[in-house]
Amino acid sequence: MEKTEMLYGMRYTQRSDLPKFGTDSLLLADFCPPVKGDMADLGAGCGILSLLLLSKNPGRLHAVELDGEAAALAVRNLAENGFADRAFVAAGDLRRPEMLPRAGSVSLAVANPPYFDPGAGTLSPDAARRTARAEESCTLADICAAARRILRYRGRLCLCWRPDRTAELFARLAETGFAVKRLRFVHPQADREANLLLCEARSGAAEGLCVLPPLILSEPDGSPTAEYRRIYAI
Repeated sequence: MEKTEMLYGMRYTQRSDLPKFGTDSLLLADFCPPVKGDMADLGAGCGILSLLLLSKNPGRLHAVELDGEAAALAVRNLAENGFADRAFVAAGDLRRPEMLPRAGSVSLAVANPPYFDPGAGTLSPDAARRTARAEESCTLADICAAARRILRYRGRLCLCWRPDRTAELFARLAETGFAVKRLRFVHPQADREANLLLCEARSGAAEGLCVLPPLILSEPDGSPTAEYRRIYAI
């Protein structure tokens, strides 16, 4: 079943049999800095991050998505919002160089990658949701390698990750030639542990990390914070 909703003045269609976008994608889109050059969405799903980036930046975007049906829906979502002439969607494996934009051609790469270890915990029996959430078909190292290949010198990689795997994130980025430049932890409430981190790394850049103030989503009474309302435009 399909469902179409309005988001930031854009039409976005999702399907009940495909993974749906969540808070992670909206927070990541808000975290990304503005850029003038071309962009890439690695593991684009049905295209929510691609839509948000194209609505804020003037460049072209190359999206890569393993699931062919999700990729087809991303094409529809982008076309219905007037971005068909600035977006290219490849249905395929981002570990294959021919699925990626030209080496060194991208200013910003984004990824909301699968960040659950397939060996830890219970995984979804649904294949599409399992691929989107667990590192079975795509690992953090795969994302870093693809981004490093396509980014120009000092280009930016912005991604979401799990706070309890921060050390692994830093290690994989360093191994691939990235320096972590900005980091922000997301907390459900001010007195609760972070359940998400937002990271910006730059290829070939010098060390020097800026840890931003935490992003708090809810007040003690459960109501959304001012920043949450700003990001969600409510």
